[in-house]
Amino acid sequence: MLDAYGTYSFENTLANGTYTLTASAPGYAPQSQSVAIASTAGSANFTLGLPTAISIDSAKKQGVGSTVAVSGSITAVFADYYYIESANRTTGIKINQIANGFTASDLGKVVNVSGTLNKDSNQECCIDAVIVSTTATVTTILPLGITNKAAAGGNFVDSGTGYGQVGATGATGLNNIGLLVKTTGLASSGDANGFTLADGSGVTTQVALAGAGSTYDGKYVAVTGISSLGSGGVRVIRVFRSTDVQQIQ
Repeated sequence: MLDAYGTYSFENTLANGTYTLTASAPGYAPQSQSVAIASTAGSANFTLGLPTAISIDSAKKQGVGSTVAVSGSITAVFADYYYIESANRTTGIKINQIANGFTASDLGKVVNVSGTLNKDSNQECCIDAVIVSTTATVTTILPLGITNKAAAGGNFVDSGTGYGQVGATGATGLNNIGLLVKTTGLASSGDANGFTLADGSGVTTQVALAGAGSTYDGKYVAVTGISSLGSGGVRVIRVFRSTDVQQIQ
């Protein structure tokens, strides 16, 4: 039995012997202790610490449900989640945190995140944040220039475990899901959720921008946003502010 303060006990009497107790909580590293039960009651106290921080790439190759700790610079902020990216611009990840409180003024701030690795409905790796701390470091991340065809990229999956980040359907090349990117093309099929972008590479990319409508239809634009996945594994660039779509002509 466990109460709200972390005090635990066993309702049934345990036979004499040595037991291994493991305490765990989302966002914290588990801790185990051996406890000997004899004629008197045994007890064990636990103080859980944060897990050792690993790279974002390594976190993506952990199994869903694993407790992970990563750090990175904030690159985009949405209502219930945001993205962070490594300083060398090789990898990024979605952080789920409802009412996270971050705004555009927080872009570049380095945060430490501890939580549970998960995947969203589109099979994009993400971390359900439990503990987030903001450091005094600010590292401005510039977008990586890519073509529509390079968006999302192929699979980044451990061949032994099968864990990792899947790429876009039929895509090849380096996986860049979670990275801040910039691409260009002709916009079309605009609606309330965004528009389609074509740059002549033979592959289109969906631009997710709430309220876009037909504003950009028939215009060449440059789009800065997060490389991501949509339903069915389509390539998506997630834009969190309208100023990140700029008309070229």
